[in-house]
Amino acid sequence: VKALAPFLQRADEMSRADPKVAYYCRMYAVEEGMKAKERSAELNALMGELLKQLESNKAGAALAETREEDELYLENFAMKLFAKADKADRANKRDAKTAKMFYVSGVFIEILNQFGPLNEDMGEKQRYAAWRGAELSGAAREGKTPPVPPDDTTGTVPGASGDASNGGGEESSMGEAGDADVERTDPAPPEPPAWLPPAPHHPVSPPSAPPMPPHAANGHPSAPPNVVYGNAPPGLPPPNYNTDNIGIPAIADAQMHAKFAVSALAHEDVHTAIDNLRKALAVLSTK
Repeated sequence: VKALAPFLQRADEMSRADPKVAYYCRMYAVEEGMKAKERSAELNALMGELLKQLESNKAGAALAETREEDELYLENFAMKLFAKADKADRANKRDAKTAKMFYVSGVFIEILNQFGPLNEDMGEKQRYAAWRGAELSGAAREGKTPPVPPDDTTGTVPGASGDASNGGGEESSMGEAGDADVERTDPAPPEPPAWLPPAPHHPVSPPSAPPMPPHAANGHPSAPPNVVYGNAPPGLPPPNYNTDNIGIPAIADAQMHAKFAVSALAHEDVHTAIDNLRKALAVLSTK
């Protein structure tokens, strides 16, 4: 549970300022929690709460038609915060606030892993953010003048090795130096934190039309028969096997629930698996 705290804290901070960023922070926390080899009762309870929260917040998150668009949105957000920290660092503002901005930008880069492995450039920036943030934070705690930053933010990070994931390793030390600059998590969503950059904007282009089936192209459209195989299980809506009206968001939603179900079964959490399989079927059968 402690390892998920940085992502959940960022989600709480962003709940009002940018619900989409908050949504994907919680989504990443759920995915990481599902990977745990041993899940305590506390973690299981947290996963259940987060799944419910994701479900209730989805409509307000303004998710794009495709995950690729949301990935670009989040990447742009993380890079703006990283650039803000780097600009302050090179403007001789090497204090605890800048250290915190580096750390938080690294957390936002980390959540991009839910879309696939980070590319080389993003990986370098994540490692740099973790290293430079820790260096500035250490200097602030010890009352020392921090060294100037290197010429660029790519290449080999001094003293860095292995994975630079921000899954909680620096949260406590950063908190000591930067709590005055960033609001901590409260029961109610806080106001936008001081490090928050302007919200990124990516115009959402309409999805391309799917290819026409051969019969439709020849002027002879044909609709699949509305076949019902038996009765629906208790608690599920009546099945509808006409898949023509199922859009990309619905398929992505069903895939998410199916993924959670498989992960839950790996940990013998049958209740969570059944719940998510029912949600996946409901999404697909009511469209």
